[in-house]
Amino acid sequence: MRVESMLDLARSEKVPQDLLIRLARTKSKKVRKAIAENRKTPAEVLEKLAKSSSKEVRQAVASNPQTPPQTLAKLSQDNDWQVRQAVASNPQTPTESLSTLAESLIWSVRAAVAKNPKTPPDLLIELAKDEHWLVVLEVAKNPRTPQEVLAQLSRNAQLDTQLDKNEKRYLCAALGENPHTPIEILFQLAQHEEWSVRESVARNPHAPLELLAELAKSKDFEVRRSVAANPRTPSVLELVHRLAEDENYLVRGKVASNPHTPPEVLAQLAEDRNSMVRREVACNPQVPSEVLSKLAQDEIWDVCYEVVRNPRVQVEDLKRLAEYRHSILGRRRIHLAIFEYLGKCSEQQLCQLATEANPELARIIIRYHEKNTLSLQVLQAGLKGKQAELFRQYLYRMPGIEILKRTIYMSNISREK
Repeated sequence: MRVESMLDLARSEKVPQDLLIRLARTKSKKVRKAIAENRKTPAEVLEKLAKSSSKEVRQAVASNPQTPPQTLAKLSQDNDWQVRQAVASNPQTPTESLSTLAESLIWSVRAAVAKNPKTPPDLLIELAKDEHWLVVLEVAKNPRTPQEVLAQLSRNAQLDTQLDKNEKRYLCAALGENPHTPIEILFQLAQHEEWSVRESVARNPHAPLELLAELAKSKDFEVRRSVAANPRTPSVLELVHRLAEDENYLVRGKVASNPHTPPEVLAQLAEDRNSMVRREVACNPQVPSEVLSKLAQDEIWDVCYEVVRNPRVQVEDLKRLAEYRHSILGRRRIHLAIFEYLGKCSEQQLCQLATEANPELARIIIRYHEKNTLSLQVLQAGLKGKQAELFRQYLYRMPGIEILKRTIYMSNISREK
């Protein structure tokens, strides 16, 4: 078997485990590394690969979240520091191994321990005293860091003369985004001279509403954009309406993509003059069906493309978009999106869709069945009268099929590039 074929199998999460076990015996380092990265690889295979002479393979095993704790414990004593760093980052690593790695002479290994979401608070307290500022930065980001430590780090960021201006800015931004940073510290950071620090506070999911309202008045659009994306913002109607009318389309776009934005605001943004904002509305999983149907009439193809990909899309919208004519590229992309939609349908759903399809959508459904080597008899069995005649009429009409053949071909070319 060719190496490329083995790589495809080794990376697939649908491949049978017995085949992965056989592939793990290959001499190809690339294949063994791909197997070590695969989350479906059995524990016994990962344990064998952990003894590989290749550090890349061992590092892949150490990074795999499915690697057993006992295997990670052995790899924590590996001679290569990059393997140990991968172990330090793995959330399955035992606490005893993390404690050992926290004493490493290499700062990046200690930083990986500080970043690990399973690192215990008492270990984070010790790492907060580290001499390397990047280790301390990861402590400031970790949600498990105790509040008293975060408060102390905030004071250090202001008073520590050993940190330069950029290091202090990064540290303050990390504290501003940490969901466990004390409220009083967030209010202090919201007054910071650097906009990036104020933006991090605006992203904080636990930021008080009054603080978000104040940050929404910022002259820096980046800060307002983060307020618009915050999941708490839509709970204040006055605030979300103000941001929906912001002069900057990137701010309005974040309001449109926020899954908590009220339906009436989404309906307003669906008529926005900027197509990117309308596209973000079409991407929103909570957009009302009637708003989505309105967006299906948009002339901009990437808006229509996202309408098809939205889980709330209706059959009438699919019929309308199957006949999209404003752009050749847009037509191809929309047809590909309809293909993706059909791929998620059961045979019963496809039959139901076919009974309601117009000629253009019917042609796409036929091409989908041909591409996936499925029997058209199953599909046609659900059709009667006029719809059955339509399918017979369009079964061998090549123009629509050829368009899709070219679309699939171009899509494969772009992926290869």
